[in-house]
Order: sequence, then structure tokens, then C-alpha cells
Amino acid sequence: MTPKTALIQEINHIEARIHQKLRLEFEELFVDELTDKQHIVLNFIEQNRGSSPIQIAQQLGITQSAVSQLLNTLEKKEWIRRSINPNNRRELHVELSEKAKTYLENMRKIELAIIEKYYSKLTLDEISALRSIYAKLDQWIAQKGKDEE
Repeated sequence: MTPKTALIQEINHIEARIHQKLRLEFEELFVDELTDKQHIVLNFIEQNRGSSPIQIAQQLGITQSAVSQLLNTLEKKEWIRRSINPNNRRELHVELSEKAKTYLENMRKIELAIIEKYYSKLTLDEISALRSIYAKLDQWIAQKGKDEE
């Protein structure tokens, strides 16, 4: 194993421990009934002020059939509402339920609490460096996905 690989593994382990500790600290605010994909879908719908299943499939890189199954589950659990566009009956519109809006608002409160309690102890230069590194990784990962298409 190269020294670079060992350092990256150490970073990954530290990051996992941080997430575990934060999850335990704020566990009463988390909702465990959502999978990661379901959470991603809810965030996408919120950011795009309602979405179509096609947009969600493109964003997640999965089939429309898989999105339909995800949406069925979210609708049964009352996280979303689906409606047909009255101007174009073939177009389906997906929006968040009040339950989902409240959940996402709580997630933002958790994020702010973590920022105030922990990230605020970092210097602006440290935060900028962290942001730069994550942005670079995000770009490479997004590009890899495009290269595979």
C-alpha cells in the first residue's frame, strides 16, 4: 500500500467516525425510514420545486421504472404527492408533502447546529481548503459518470 493510499484510507475512516458521532448526537432528529436514494429524491424535488419522474431518473442515473418504484414507496409513506398536469395529461408532477418539508427543514436545522458547534472552530482558510478539496472530488466523480455514458 502506498503512503498516499494509507492517508486516504485514514481520511475515510475519520470521516466515517465523524458521521457516526454526529448521527448519534443528533439521532432524535433523524428519520430512519428513508433510504439514501429516497433522501436524495426528496432533496432533488425540493431543489427543483417539483419534478417529473424523467428528471429524477436522469439526476440519479437510474431507469424510469426504478424511479417509479421509489416514488410509489415515497407516496405510500406520505413523503410526496403526484399529480397529472392538467395542460398535458401525459406529464406527471411530483411534489413534497408537508411531512417531507418538515423533515427537510429539520435536516437544515441539524446542519446549522453542526456548523455552529463544530465547523465554526475552523479558520476561514481551513474551510476554504476543505470546500476546494470536496468540490474537486465532486467534479471528478461527476465527470467519471459522464465518461461511462
